[in-house]
Amino acid sequence: MKAWLFQDHRQKEKLGDKCPWSVGWFEDGRKRSKKIGCQSMAEKYAQKLENQAEAGTLQTNGRTRWAKFRQQWEAKIGAGMEPQSQRCTLDAIGHFERIIKPGQVQKIRAQTIDEYISKRRLEKGKKADSRVSPATVNKELRHLRAVLRVAFEWGYLPKMPRIRMVKEPEKLIRYVTPEHFAAIYAACDSAERPKSDVYSAADWWRALLVYLYMTGWPVNKPLAASRADPVRRVRADPAGRLDRERREDHRPALPRAARAHRRLPLLRLPRPTAGVCHAERLTAYGECLASPDEAQELLDH
Repeated sequence: MKAWLFQDHRQKEKLGDKCPWSVGWFEDGRKRSKKIGCQSMAEKYAQKLENQAEAGTLQTNGRTRWAKFRQQWEAKIGAGMEPQSQRCTLDAIGHFERIIKPGQVQKIRAQTIDEYISKRRLEKGKKADSRVSPATVNKELRHLRAVLRVAFEWGYLPKMPRIRMVKEPEKLIRYVTPEHFAAIYAACDSAERPKSDVYSAADWWRALLVYLYMTGWPVNKPLAASRADPVRRVRADPAGRLDRERREDHRPALPRAARAHRRLPLLRLPRPTAGVCHAERLTAYGECLASPDEAQELLDH
């Protein structure tokens, strides 16, 4: 790339020798220019542009519009994402565009993100007379941060803006009551699926229940695990938000109803056989809750 120096002829007629010098260059086939001042500073700036062009570090996308960047992002990055991640990211981008109405990508600063947070938190939530929760705002901020990081890597952003996450309220983990767990655990004897030559269906369900009870995980996480995944040690409080005393007081113990079955399947649970729907998986839950005859004290602190 070749940069050149020039003086505007209209200003030259008005100012004479005091007319400022400008630097011109071509960017993506379009002519660009910048007014510098004295001739020596203009020469240094032109040399700087040429050196950056040779090194491949020239920022040539400073005036890219947000709409154009989003179109490129959806074609190159968003198209290869998982459907759920893509949907959440597009939702976050939609809320950002609706509230901020961004023009040029380079004008997005930390103040822009703070303005988005302040306005987004005041919007109506899903429930009646509620506001958008801090967890929802933080989820959208994480997706926006990933999108803005791509803009920074592509040279559209001169600097990655700082994103301050919203503080979320701390909550104690709620466990199933001992009575309900005993009833669910006893109802595993009536389970017929999944079928396997290695273990019975009742043992599979008992292993799943104990795993979920001791870890606090949602049911979709262990069911989505494969045999290739490494076995990890997990805690009942994976986020580590509770202090030590509160965590000790609320740590779940192995239920007594489960202590009689020492030889359960490995906690790396296999997936059920094909054709087992969620309704069939939850049949035992509904049946046992209707008659909790074998309820007993499970927690032994």
